[in-house]
Amino acid sequence: MEEERINYMHIKSDMLYHYFLYIDGLADASLDMLKASGIKYKVIKEYVKDDFPYRLYISRIRKADKKAFDAVMKRLADRMLLGGRTNYLEACQEVFSIVEAGEKKAM
Repeated sequence: MEEERINYMHIKSDMLYHYFLYIDGLADASLDMLKASGIKYKVIKEYVKDDFPYRLYISRIRKADKKAFDAVMKRLADRMLLGGRTNYLEACQEVFSIVEAGEKKAM
């Protein structure tokens, strides 16, 4: 069964870590929330585009922190919607569709 994808996408895993692509508002709320939750993470890459109101992050988290990461991402989605970013979830799905199309094309 594929896991429910809200505002993040699993990229890959290795022996110790999961790698995710996730989307955040420009205030870096996700980074603050991850830190406050005690999740050990590393931002691998950050993407910003002038005409897109969100930032894309590729981050690495420990496998042991996966459940806590899921909870933070759900709270982040709620926070974006409560903050007036009503198109947040649609923007996430649009980005993930583009990424998936690129992956299929590369194969």
